Amino acid sequence: MVFDGTASGNANRLKGYLNGVEQTLEYSGTIPAAAHSQSAIFRIGKDQANNLFSQGSIDEVSVFSSALTAREVDALYNNGKPTKIRTTPNLAHWFRMGEGKLDGKSDGDENLLFDQGPNGGLGSELVTNGDFSDNSVPDTYDGSSAVNLVGWTSGGATFTADAHFVITDGKCRLISDGTNTVINSGTTVAGRTYRYSIDLTDVTSGGLTLIGGGVVLEANATSPRTYTGFYTATSATSAISINRQSGVTDFTFDNVSVKEVQNVGTINGPRIQADGGTELVTNGTFDADSDWSHSGTTISGGTANFSVSSGGYIFMNQSESFVDGSTYQLTATVNGTASKEMRFMDSGANNGGLTTSNGVVAMTGSAQEVSITFTANANSSTA
Repeated sequence: MVFDGTASGNANRLKGYLNGVEQTLEYSGTIPAAAHSQSAIFRIGKDQANNLFSQGSIDEVSVFSSALTAREVDALYNNGKPTKIRTTPNLAHWFRMGEGKLDGKSDGDENLLFDQGPNGGLGSELVTNGDFSDNSVPDTYDGSSAVNLVGWTSGGATFTADAHFVITDGKCRLISDGTNTVINSGTTVAGRTYRYSIDLTDVTSGGLTLIGGGVVLEANATSPRTYTGFYTATSATSAISINRQSGVTDFTFDNVSVKEVQNVGTINGPRIQADGGTELVTNGTFDADSDWSHSGTTISGGTANFSVSSGGYIFMNQSESFVDGSTYQLTATVNGTASKEMRFMDSGANNGGLTTSNGVVAMTGSAQEVSITFTANANSSTA
């Protein structure tokens, strides 16, 4: 759909295209010269007022800051094949519905959709002095009273000589005798999504509890490593809070970061699938004798080898998660004795969507490429 408030008449102000071709629309009333200004949530697949839901698939959702010409619409259609539009002039938002990525996450992870347009990505850093390079205040207890590290505030009990934070060698150390000892930095907006990261570099005792935007991010981190993820704030509060889990605690951390995810979408119900699907099989190239359960077969040299005596059969499989009613494509390269058969099934009981009725391949005596499309059912469970 293309809206152009500068044009005259309904037919020029609002145009609809299907497969790159402009369609004839029926109008009710007069299309206004300016779109309504509101802060309501932009929803796809639901009529909020009537609580109605759509059924079907949608892909490559994009929003532009100016009206597109017929030529530009046709170029985007690209004969039905998705095109990368990141550099398209006046692109405001682009939700790829499966191919979107941000900071190691993909569309669908944690029920998020990542804007791949120029207004997506991560915002500015919310944590001040997250690398603890400013040690002008090196300790939250100065020997007689509690003070705050630069960029951080207290969120728990009053700091003491036995319960405080101290900056050492460019890192921050929490030492507590069991007192609830907390520091905070940054502020969130309720309903917005953020990416957090912290390096837990050393743990002598106790564990780290991490809270952001009113959400518990890490309940009891005890292993030194980088902890990172996303959260949607439930309240306007600290972007990050560093706490001890319980009891006597002594751990060191560094490189604390929180950034808002710009114009992120959320998913409630739909299943996200990348174009071409996501590979379900692990070690399908048979690089090692692992990941497969097998009887009578061998894995070596990048192939799975079947040697069957007269009248017998052997097999190999691995468990997979299929969705009842969804369509899948199996591909494989096979080579075997002419007139012999290989069977592919998605259920050991031969009652899934891929059975001996549609999963049998006749050997030709030479290598052949196999491609089988099937619809999984409630019994589908193996590959």
